[in-house]
Amino acid sequence: MSQDQVAVFHPGTQHSWQTARALQDLGQLAFYATSICYDPGKWPYKAVRFPGPIGAALHREFSRFDIPGIDPGRIRTHGWQEWGERMAARAGLPAVARLLDTAGNRSFAQFASKEAIRADASAIWGYDNCALEAFAKLNGGSIKRILDVTIAPRRVLNRIMAQLHDEWPQFFVSTRREIPPLILKRTEQELALADTIVVGSPFVRDTIISETPDPEIAQRIRVLPYCFDEALFAASPLPQARKQGEPVKFLFVGSVGPRKGAHLLLEAFLRIPEAEAQLTLLGSLDMPSATFTRYSDRVTHINQVPRSQVPAIMAQHDALVLPSFFEGSAITLLEALASGLALIQSQNAGLGGTAETGFVLDQLTIDALEEAILTTLSDRERLLDWRHNARQRARDFTYARYRQHIASLLAELGT
Repeated sequence: MSQDQVAVFHPGTQHSWQTARALQDLGQLAFYATSICYDPGKWPYKAVRFPGPIGAALHREFSRFDIPGIDPGRIRTHGWQEWGERMAARAGLPAVARLLDTAGNRSFAQFASKEAIRADASAIWGYDNCALEAFAKLNGGSIKRILDVTIAPRRVLNRIMAQLHDEWPQFFVSTRREIPPLILKRTEQELALADTIVVGSPFVRDTIISETPDPEIAQRIRVLPYCFDEALFAASPLPQARKQGEPVKFLFVGSVGPRKGAHLLLEAFLRIPEAEAQLTLLGSLDMPSATFTRYSDRVTHINQVPRSQVPAIMAQHDALVLPSFFEGSAITLLEALASGLALIQSQNAGLGGTAETGFVLDQLTIDALEEAILTTLSDRERLLDWRHNARQRARDFTYARYRQHIASLLAELGT
């Protein structure tokens, strides 16, 4: 196969940079297109040179958009809307953020298709909700369209969130926000146009099959497990047993709200003796502050931090808890394995946990979480075994494995 044939595009980042890097290492990357790429030599990134706390704060923010390991000559940037979307979201303007996201995705996809044609790519690798215009432009042509679906169908998310809102209305920031019909239609059209669909977990695959009227869609889907950033987690210390009488430290990573089951975890922890266990929540708060106040004395909340700080936080804990109702496949599970953390997770959270590393919950209830946490606390030696096993399990999700999976996929597709 000749080089430089697959174009990768995503207006944000997610795991797209790892896809692009794998293709680059395989000699098959045409280009990687994104909206934001940290380059200290260009504006607005030059602003990190401001002295004092302003420069330091800007560096922390911009470093979240660093793209390691990819030849700068193969990176394409386009679109101001991603900046606007992020600023609107932080300003508490979700409607504005959604409008900018939709406009940005359209513009970006059109840009990516033109670049793919110009680069004479044999395939284009796009992501759900930001690939439609590119796939439509290339429909009927020779460029193969690979759709990376990072989350299960959003119609299912709407149903799940409606049920959660009925049961736990106090945990919702405002009236329930449904995924609008425009995005539902858009992502369904992407599925129809894709030649190949790659997903991160069996949960996503099975949900697509059950929700899509095309009886043959299963033939186009491949499960491609994600990987974690080995360079970032290379220095994770070996697991050590807690001293006698010291509480076990549990960690939750992600948006602290109902979709990820944070409400169940908070309720479960009210039942756990404080002297035996501590809980840290790492992520933005996605519930009313008045509701969270009830639990704030029992947990530690850390707002969003740069990815570079996550390994050190994980290293201070013993187990990750992610009772998510709806995911694609949470990369934080893989990062926790690499950090030597036991896992308590839902099946819907994605690939990662096994019976040898902790619990994969069949039911998402307060009682089920309480039982899993208490069982973890009851046997410290087993917990330490789970943590050592986690490090072994992480080897199934290395970058080398991910690159190998991509090479196998492209060989299968004849790309």
